[in-house]
Amino acid sequence: MDNQTNRQLFHVFLKELQLPERVKVDFDAYHQAIREINTYVNLISRKMPEAEYWFRLYLDSLLPLRLMDFSGMRVLDFGSGGGFPGIPLKIVMPDMEIFLLDSRGKKIAALKKIVKMLDLKRCNPVHSRFEEIGKNQWQGYFDAIVCRSVRIETVYLANLKRLLTDSGRLFLYKSGKADDIDLFDKVCEQDISHPRVGERRIIIIEKKDIRRIGAE
Repeated sequence: MDNQTNRQLFHVFLKELQLPERVKVDFDAYHQAIREINTYVNLISRKMPEAEYWFRLYLDSLLPLRLMDFSGMRVLDFGSGGGFPGIPLKIVMPDMEIFLLDSRGKKIAALKKIVKMLDLKRCNPVHSRFEEIGKNQWQGYFDAIVCRSVRIETVYLANLKRLLTDSGRLFLYKSGKADDIDLFDKVCEQDISHPRVGERRIIIIEKKDIRRIGAE
């Protein structure tokens, strides 16, 4: 299907989520910003056709919203890359405070431009490795940490525990093999598959269920 057809089908998905009409306009502006900046910063693989952005990036980022609501929360997008899922979530929930974390300076510089172009408030790109982020700040700050494209490793556990509030939760987007969830004592796994994306699961972990390996 072509770009315009996929755009219209994505708009149908937004309607199914009962989102306001302004969200369509905001995603159109976001798509234009991504197209422009991706010509000189490789935010998204050039091998991915533009028509696929609507499903593989935007719709996929929003799939957990069929189960949960991040409105009013303080959220960290761990390994944001091109801004996924953080910016799509922020567009839908403007009262959420979100931090877009990535270790690659060029991508963070590009995300800052997108945030400015879209006039997104309380949307903060952060240039850091996860295990080094905010060593002297953000203790118990985040209500949620979302992670769409990074495999969780033991070295990350200390900061996962430190950064989350006592009632905070980690949300992992997964498809296929997910052996990194063995690092957690207990998980809640929800099927969020969609015909436009394929198999997709969200793994939800409470702070208390993050093992203490490396967490002291």
